[in-house]
This record gives sequence, structure tokens and C-alpha cells, in this order.
Amino acid sequence: MITSDEFLREIKMLYRDVGNIPGNFELGPRRIVEPRGLLFCSSLLTLKEYAFSGEGVTTKFPLTTTFLARVERNLEKRVLSGEIDPEIGLGFAIFSHDGEHGYVNVARWLKDCPIVLRNSLYVFDRDEVESAKSIDVGKEGAFCIYELDIVSHEVRAWTNYLASQRREEDKVNYLHEQLKRGPLFST
Repeated sequence: MITSDEFLREIKMLYRDVGNIPGNFELGPRRIVEPRGLLFCSSLLTLKEYAFSGEGVTTKFPLTTTFLARVERNLEKRVLSGEIDPEIGLGFAIFSHDGEHGYVNVARWLKDCPIVLRNSLYVFDRDEVESAKSIDVGKEGAFCIYELDIVSHEVRAWTNYLASQRREEDKVNYLHEQLKRGPLFST
């Protein structure tokens, strides 16, 4: 039988080269997630919209009505061209930035397996959403630590919808529940 001291010594040896965060990494400021409404990205895809705010959080692309209309048109083109598969037609979009670039993370529930979430991530400079480039989420990552609070919330909301009778009113409740609550999380 292995003792706890031996176990700790072995663990320290095995894992000394993993989980080491670069010394220059700093966790960003706390963020509040604000539900913004719905994006209608064609008749095939409706997304619940989220954005970050909070102390120290600034953006180079203000989420104005004009900007969001441009995002809707851009995503609609991508849906109609087949670049974005609308899947079941419901999901959510997260707007974020890293100070240099803006990002739109488009998450959809799968049609054939509605317990699976599929996302597409786009990056753009300033407010030039029309020139957004797709990012390989398999290579770059699907969600950042701040976005995972939104994903967690959406999983609960979607699970409630799946557990319901899935009538029209249940679908409307799923789409509007985030607006009823106001800001959702402080990360």
C-alpha cells in the first residue's frame, strides 16, 4: 500500500511539467455578462445575445443597433452560404474582445443530438465584422474562461427547455429567460 507521503512525492514528480502558467499571465478584470436580446441570423437561426461589461472592460466595437444589424447580416450570409450550419436553429452568441480584436462566438444546439453544443468563432478588427475570419476552435479553443459562465447558464436554460413539453410558449421562455433576469454573472 502506498503512503500519502509517497503518493505526494510521486505526484510532484509526474506533474512538475504540467499546469505551469506563464509568469507574465494576468487574469483580466472582473466581468459582468449582459444579456442583450436576440439576433435573427436568417429565418433558420435565432441566437440569444450576450456581451461583457464591468470595471476595466472597454471595447473598440460598441454594440449599437447599427453594429448588431451588421452582425446579423454577416451571420445570415454565412448561414445561407452554408458556412454556418444553423443546426436546430437556436443557440446563443457571445461578443467579446481582447483589446486588439473583437470576437463573435456563435453556439448552436445540434439538430440530431440536441444535448450537444457546436460553436463557430470569428475574429475581426475594430468594428469590421464584415471581414471577420473564422478561427479553428479545435486549435485555438472553443470558449474562454469568462464565456464558460454563459455556457453553463445556457446549458441549464436549454436543459429546462428539453425537459419541458417543448411547446411554443416553452420555446419563447427559453429565448427570453435571460432578458427577464438582467445581468447574469460576475466573473
